[in-house]
Amino acid sequence: GSAPDLPAGTLPRTRDSRLALLRAAVPAAALAVFLLFFGLSVAARERLLAGGTVMILAIQPLDPRSLIQGDYMILRLELEERIERALKARTLPPARRGTALVTLDGDRRASFVRLETEDAPPAGNERRLRFKIREGRVVVGSGSFFFQEGRGFALESARYAELHADDAGNALITRLLDSEGHPFGFDGEEEEKEKAGEN
Repeated sequence: GSAPDLPAGTLPRTRDSRLALLRAAVPAAALAVFLLFFGLSVAARERLLAGGTVMILAIQPLDPRSLIQGDYMILRLELEERIERALKARTLPPARRGTALVTLDGDRRASFVRLETEDAPPAGNERRLRFKIREGRVVVGSGSFFFQEGRGFALESARYAELHADDAGNALITRLLDSEGHPFGFDGEEEEKEKAGEN
């Protein structure tokens, strides 16, 4: 009535097959999680672009070294410097994240008002902009702007950044503007017009 003996080597092969399945399953699960979060990030970005409040923020002179990196430049918003000053004036321990409150004028240009606190929420005309501390400095949005390769030096004259921000203060930089608030208009349609004019 005892169970028949298993052939030699059966258990190791079974264990090896399970380990092989596990090794294959782990990368697949990791990829699925990555794709899920990537999809959620894209969806959040699209919602922000479709329904966010447009804000225009002044930028400091661009660092020429950041223009030669090929497809992106490091931006430094004047608002970020104002936030840093406000943080230094506080007696509270520094935090890695926070929310600044701004007001918009008739041209949607944002001006720093104060830092949001629990006992001082936004007033009716104030808007939120979230920030984080990265490498010792305040960053609003991504802190960088991506563009087509070869367009960097044409953007040296940029003086403003256009952002879309939701009610919570999550912000996304969408394009750069010149000193008069006009976009540079680097898009496919304009490039096609330029090519047609050359022909």
